[in-house]
Amino acid sequence: MQNIHNTYGIIFVSTCSVILGIGFCANLLVFFLFAKYNTLRKNRLDLLLLSMALADSLSLLLVPFTIHSAVSFTWLLGDTFCKVYQFFLAFSLAASTYSLCAISVARTMIITNPYRTPSMDLIILMFVLVWALSFFVSLPLRIFATVETGLLANFTFCLPTVQEHHSQVVLSQFVLYYFTPMLVITFSYIRLASFLHKSAVISVARVRNFRRASLMVFLADAITFKGLIGCQGAIGLRCTPRTSV
Repeated sequence: MQNIHNTYGIIFVSTCSVILGIGFCANLLVFFLFAKYNTLRKNRLDLLLLSMALADSLSLLLVPFTIHSAVSFTWLLGDTFCKVYQFFLAFSLAASTYSLCAISVARTMIITNPYRTPSMDLIILMFVLVWALSFFVSLPLRIFATVETGLLANFTFCLPTVQEHHSQVVLSQFVLYYFTPMLVITFSYIRLASFLHKSAVISVARVRNFRRASLMVFLADAITFKGLIGCQGAIGLRCTPRTSV
């Protein structure tokens, strides 16, 4: 059993370290380019890309706590910080997902109506709405976050909710963090694909490239969702609280 735990710990730490390193470098590059080039700060889509980079950076700051808790099977920071940690975990995920939705909507508006592109005021409003919506969606989902004792008495875990509300929280997260954003993004790309297909100005090559890009986005969404479900399932197997009989 100890060997299994050690193997799991090595794999988990290695995977998270790679994600942390790549994510840190990628977001650092985004912030550097945004600060250096004034044209990027004036670009409408780049402002929403900055929003997604900020959300991803917030997620990366939480990775060390996730690594320590998963490897040591112990949460040492108490119940209050557990609620804070779980809230920011959900908040950053929502902000990143909703930023991606805003990008797809704004891109569709720009391409389908190039003579009436969204104003910077509208983009800023979308930026604010993304973060406000992420806050108000995430807060109720993490209000019952708590520290639970595992199957062994010396194992403690920071869980997103108590066991009584587990199924409701999982279903809510699926609807709010994946299903609804997927519908928004899918509708935007279908609308965009229909416009490009009907437009005589757009070349066949550009339509083909767009279809390939749309397929990549769809596959990325599907892989990400499967990864989230897999990670949640793996952690859930190790975080089952001890029940009294």
